[in-house]
Formats: sequence, structure tokens, C-alpha cells
Amino acid sequence: MFLKFFHRWSVILLLLLVPGMVAAHQGRDKKPPTINWQTCYRESGLPYFCGSIDVPLDYNAPRGEKLTLALIKLPATMHRGRKVGSLFFNPGGPGNSGVEFVLGAGPFLPSNIREHFDVIGFDPRGIGRSSPLVCFDGPVDVPPFFFPQTPHEEALWADFDRTMASACKTNGGSVLDHMSTANVARDLDLLRQAVGDRQLNYVGYSYGSFLGITYANLFPNNIRAMVLDGIVDPIAYATGYGNEGYNIPVTTRLPRDEGAQETLNEFFRLCDQAGVAQCPFGNAAASNFDFLVNHLRTTPVHIIHPIIGPVELTYDRFIEMVFSALVHSSGWPLLANVLNEIHATIITGSEVAATRAGIAFTALFAALGDVPSPDDKALAAQQFAVMCSDSINPDNYAAWSLAGEDAEANDGIFGRLTAWQSSPCAVWQGNDPDRYLGPFTRKSSRPILLVANRFDPLTPYEGAVQTHSLLPNSVLLTLEGWGHTSLFLSSCVDQTVSNYLLTSKIPRAGTSCQQDVAPFDTLAEPISSGKISSQAAKSKDDKVDARQQMMQNILGHKSRTECLLDWAEHNYSNLFSPAEATSQFQSPYTYRYYSQTNSYVGVSASDNHVYYLGPERVLVDAGDLYGWLTKASCL
Repeated sequence: MFLKFFHRWSVILLLLLVPGMVAAHQGRDKKPPTINWQTCYRESGLPYFCGSIDVPLDYNAPRGEKLTLALIKLPATMHRGRKVGSLFFNPGGPGNSGVEFVLGAGPFLPSNIREHFDVIGFDPRGIGRSSPLVCFDGPVDVPPFFFPQTPHEEALWADFDRTMASACKTNGGSVLDHMSTANVARDLDLLRQAVGDRQLNYVGYSYGSFLGITYANLFPNNIRAMVLDGIVDPIAYATGYGNEGYNIPVTTRLPRDEGAQETLNEFFRLCDQAGVAQCPFGNAAASNFDFLVNHLRTTPVHIIHPIIGPVELTYDRFIEMVFSALVHSSGWPLLANVLNEIHATIITGSEVAATRAGIAFTALFAALGDVPSPDDKALAAQQFAVMCSDSINPDNYAAWSLAGEDAEANDGIFGRLTAWQSSPCAVWQGNDPDRYLGPFTRKSSRPILLVANRFDPLTPYEGAVQTHSLLPNSVLLTLEGWGHTSLFLSSCVDQTVSNYLLTSKIPRAGTSCQQDVAPFDTLAEPISSGKISSQAAKSKDDKVDARQQMMQNILGHKSRTECLLDWAEHNYSNLFSPAEATSQFQSPYTYRYYSQTNSYVGVSASDNHVYYLGPERVLVDAGDLYGWLTKASCL
């Protein structure tokens, strides 16, 4: 456990001093690096350019080993007048791909931003295409649940954490000890120089806000415009308050469980307010939900998926499903439908109700972009490498167990789920001596715009208030809305952010905006009534679709599984050779339908195999997922 390698107070002192020393080293190199841009992704119809740049592995030894960062650029469309510069995006995570984000976000960016900025995304060091940290060289057994609920499950979970930490130490290479956000901030400043900008223009979502806060404290005079949306409390994330870092896990400190519970309570309130015509789970939604929770704690619910057949919905999968769905308030009607059908399945026990629940479950996760799987933990080593490098955490699993129990007892149903999301940090073997633990109070040369949702399940509003109090030259824009970050939820926020990026003019203190379309809001009349014009309905649907696609990119829902399914669509004829047929998918699963051949390709999370269901509807086991991910370059 790497925290044991250092004396508690000496390590804090060292880490507070080193960032300034590193920044000084960086400033001595006067020659900016260069980026070799080449056209790419022409099939998108947009003029993307891809490039790469070498950066120091260790900024204390700038002429030593290098890492290669991958970038993508969507050039400004303005042919006349003054281009403002480059606008860098980070979509959060930690560990999400900025390249994938700009690929997905490009079509949806406001036209005035596209006109005046080169839009740039990059994969942070150790992530995606940027000298990636690769821990596992083959398949690995992951505990078949989303969070532990018993001492036995906690032991299985801890065993996997140790396996992951050991694999990363053995296979990860030198990048493992240099993946802190502070080093990403130093990379970002080199990227700013490489594109020829005197000062940085930056938009960071979710964890990307911590990258922005870190940059603002390391390079306070290098900022022209910075928008941070979905704010992480930097003290809670890095060290906790007082001695919290040594007793409370980072994901409990933030605190996600409280934010998710507050957002869920709003789901209940708005559902009841809308009535059963708009929210079928209404009429005492909270009581109905408590009924589901109490049932699922002891007994799984049998539902029938329209393609793969019977699925057992367990308590942990149910909690993960709700937690994931709260992020997208535009999808809350779908969540309400799932909850309603599960409720009916429990009450009636009928196969018809179970089938309806399976259909509703499928529709919800089609909107979210992927079906969560316990296997995701094995694919998230890069995220843990960043989180565990950045933050002080307890070095014993008793702290995680106690944090989960206490949070669930005091704050609601998400306490165990969120506490154990950071458990690998208990045994993580990477150590970045150049991480930045604060202070987070330096005054930037230009004002920073903070944007926060009133009810954000992942980054609670209180984190934005705290960050605003820390950053002396910041202004807080509040969205009176629901869901994670403000993207495509409010034209008022969009216009305010665009105006700030273009002019550097900040809104007045205390400014707030309203969400354009509230959850369960169908413009006061159900569409089925015929009283809403098709144009108005289409306008709402377009905004909802844009929000969902953007959020899938922010949250990394374009997973390695989705990458494989994308690849399969373009390599379909070469995908499968005859193999032993089986009777059905092993759930949980992710699948995609290919209309050109009337076939399905799916991935089972329970056995990590790829399956093919052809027109004859005989299921074929196509082999191990890891092999296919390697073949499709999706690792």
C-alpha cells in the first residue's frame, strides 16, 4: 500500500512544494513543441484533423523519457475576421477520451463557437490513444456484482483490487507513476504553446473541472477563458477536510451518494407532480420505489428480455441502473417506465409483465448508450490510476466497508455503490510524486466561469459553491435543473457560456438559468392528445437526442464494447467463423442489431464472450471478448 511508504506529514509538505518546482522547469524550455496535423475521420463529413505530440514523462527531467499524446482538431469555420484561438475540451472521467468527445460533440457545438475557435480534444497521458496504461494482457475474472454487500463479497472485491493493482504495477510501465492530474495540467500548458496560443481557452466537464482547477493554480496567469461545468470539490477530492483522507474514501468524500439521493428525491417529486399520464410510476413514487428496494434486497426479479430471454434483476444491478439513469434527466420518463413495469412484475408475477419489464429495461439502456456491467471495473484501470494518484485514501478495506454502511444508513441507497467505486486506491501501487494536493486558492489573471446544476447526482451543487469560495476570481452560474452538467439542458446557459468564451465577459454574481424542458414536461399536453404541433415535439426531441448523445461521450458510455460493435458494423463479413452454438445469451449483455443481415452481435458480461445471432436465430459463441477487442483495436 503506497501510502505506507511515506511519513504522513513529510509527504504532504513535499507534494505541496514540488508542483512549483516542476512548473519552473517547464518554463525554462522556450521552444514550443509542434503538432503534426493530418486529415482524419473523413466519413464524418466534418473537417477533422488528428495529430500527436511528445511530452515529458517526468517534468523534473524534461529531456528524458517521452509520452505521446493523441489529439483531434475541428478547425474554426470563420474565413474572415479574427479567430479567437483554440478551445480545449476535457470530458471528465477521469479517464475519458477527449478525442472521442470532440468526434461526438462536433456536430452539436454552437455555430459561433465553431466559427471562432479551433476545437481541440486530447486523450490525457496514459488514457486511450495517449501512451495508454495497459494492465491486463488477457481476460480476467471480475466479481459478478456492482458492489459488495456481505463480508464474503467484500473479500472477493478486495482480491480483485489487489489483482488489478499488481497487474498495473507489473505491466503498466513507467507511465503508472506519472498519471496525476497535475501532470495532465502541465501537458495542457504545453499543448497551449504548441497551438500558438498566448493564453488557454478551456472547457472541462465533471472531473475535467478538477483538471481546470489544478491548471488555474499551477498556471494562474496563462488563462484567457475557462468554463468548468459539473464541479468537483477539489479539497474533498484530493485530501478531504482535516484528516478525512486517511479515514474516508474519495468517492464518499465528494459526496456522490448524497447528490444522487437528492436527485432521486426530485425524480419522485416531479413524477408525482406530472401524474401517471406523464409518469406512470407516479402517485406515491417514493413509496413505490421503497417497495421495489425492499423486495430486491432479498429476492431478484425475473424479467424477460425481447432478444436474449430471461434475466435475473438483482439488487445491486437495480441500484446501478437507477444511479446511471439519474444522470440524464431527459431519460427519466424511460426510468419511470422501467420502475413501473418492475413493480407490476413483482405484484402480478406474470410472464406478460416480465416481458414488458424487459422491453422497458432495453429501451432505457438504449438511450443511455450501454448496459452497465461488473466487467467495466477491469476496463477502468486507467481511471483508477488517475484517481488514486490524485487523492489521499485509507489503506485498509475496513474504511470502505464502514463508509458504505454509514452512508447507506444516513444518506440513502447509493452509499455502498459510491463508496466502493474507489476501493482500488486502498492497495494501489502507483505513486506520482508530482501530484498537486492544493492549495486551490490562487487568483487567476482572468475570471473563471463555474456552471452547476442544482440537482446533479455525480457532482453535487455544494461542490460548486465550495470551489467558488476557493477561487478568488470566479463566478458561479446556477442552472435550476436536474442531471449531470448543463449540456443541452438550457439555452440560457448555452448562450451565457458562448458569450463568455467569445468576449471574456462574465455574468453578474448570482445569475441563474432555467432548464428548457423539465423532466416529464411535454409542453403541458401529452403528444397523444394532438394538441402539440409536430414541429414543437420535434424541437424537444432533437434537444433530448443531442443531450443524450453528448452525455454518452462525457460519461464514456462509448465503451470498449460499443467500440467493438462499431467495428463489427464495418467488418461484418469477416467477423465470425462457425463455432459451437448455445441456447441463449448469458446475461448481462450488450448487443446491436445489424439490419443489412438481420443479425445481432452481443457481448456477455457474465462470461466475457462475444455472441452472434444470425437470421436463423441460432446463437453462436464467437469466442473471448478480449481477443475481439484486441483485433478491433478497442483496448
